[in-house]
Amino acid sequence: MLERAARALLAALVVLLLAAGARAETQSQALRRAEQAERAFDFDGALSAYTEALALAPHSRLSRRAAQRIAYLKDRSEGDFRPLVAFEKQRRVREPNAAQLEAFERQVNGFPAGRVRRESRALIADTFLLRLEQPERAVSAYEAWLAEPGLDDADWMRATNGLAIARARLGDLSGSLDTLKKAGLGARTEATYVELALVRRWARPASFLILGAFVVLGLIFGARKNLLSGLSPLSLFAVAWTAGLPLVIAARHRPETWRTMLFLAPGTALVTLLALLIGPGLERSSQRRVLVVLGVLSHVAVVYLALDHAEALLGLVMSFRRG
Repeated sequence: MLERAARALLAALVVLLLAAGARAETQSQALRRAEQAERAFDFDGALSAYTEALALAPHSRLSRRAAQRIAYLKDRSEGDFRPLVAFEKQRRVREPNAAQLEAFERQVNGFPAGRVRRESRALIADTFLLRLEQPERAVSAYEAWLAEPGLDDADWMRATNGLAIARARLGDLSGSLDTLKKAGLGARTEATYVELALVRRWARPASFLILGAFVVLGLIFGARKNLLSGLSPLSLFAVAWTAGLPLVIAARHRPETWRTMLFLAPGTALVTLLALLIGPGLERSSQRRVLVVLGVLSHVAVVYLALDHAEALLGLVMSFRRG
């Protein structure tokens, strides 16, 4: 009797397992059908297939995928999915060109307001700026994106940053920085990047001018002296120390700074060497004062040029601001 009951229970369990397997397979098939419909731009059919898949097994491990796609498609169903079809076709273009993108932009102008139109504006603006490298067209595209109703904070920030970067690439650095500051984004990395670009306009030529003045005046002041008389074991050690210390720091402690240090080491060593060669032979205190000031400024100039050459200024400034 017990044996017969156990067999019946086992048979029932097998039937349940087979039924569950068939149901999971049916749900998988429905999901595959939905995904195929999405690839074919049949979003209405995809929505129906995802809904069917979810109904077959609401609590299965595959149900979350179906629920996510249902929410995604419903949120982009304006215009009976016609805008979404156009958007997805454009998004999948591997090598866009300006004429084709402008044709899509004219389509977008006729889309009903909603998420797809906002996402289309973003796609157009980013493609003009990042893939086609046409910042002049990107400016108007980002402005159109910012004019869209219903932008959330993340999209608004993305559009504002993109507009600022496009203006910066056009050379309008002041306008770019003004855009970010008016939007309350003056402390962001993008704003710091633009600020450093503004500084670079005068800092690089000023650095080369200072270095040139130091070399020229040093040679003029020391023209009547035997420059080699300034060399001594101590001065040579100072030059070696100045050149070697940055390289030791990079090798032992900060390997990510190699690019900066390889520029910094010879630059500071040459400035130090010239100061040691010229300085001892100067008799007039006014000449010494001028060269001391120029020597200090020359070291600052070398450090700035090294950081700028290694593109390390942005990270350095942002680390100070966060600190």
